[in-house]
Amino acid sequence: MLAALKTLGNLAYNAACIAIIIKAGGVSAIVAGMAQHQNELDVIGDSLRVLTNLASTIDEENFKIINAEGAVQAVLECASKHTAQVDIELAALGCLCNMGRHVSPTAFNMVKYGAADVVQAAMASAADHVEMNEKALRLLALLSSIKETDGKDK
Repeated sequence: MLAALKTLGNLAYNAACIAIIIKAGGVSAIVAGMAQHQNELDVIGDSLRVLTNLASTIDEENFKIINAEGAVQAVLECASKHTAQVDIELAALGCLCNMGRHVSPTAFNMVKYGAADVVQAAMASAADHVEMNEKALRLLALLSSIKETDGKDK
């Protein structure tokens, strides 16, 4: 599993590969792996990093797939479950920041599924951690710009 995630992560630095991975079901496979290996921190961490890479390009079709395949919920669940793991929290916040850069149903679902609560918990669990607070505040800024109408498919 880890080798596959590392390979996907490396391929997901290329925009053309990102589209291929997403359209071939890569997001749903990663989300399923996160659910099956939810207590294996190395799998969770690598999964979050791959999803971060996959959400790095702003492509409406890709974001619709990311949203439909449950990536937002999976990332939020990981962040909620692993609040004591700073590296997992950082990876989850970074992933959510990438997902929230594009105003879409994906960003709207971040609000709908409780991203603000995840941010609050992350900040509370690592109040003195500068990078955690920076990512948390960046995500809050993204979330604050989302309107209910952003959740409607065009």
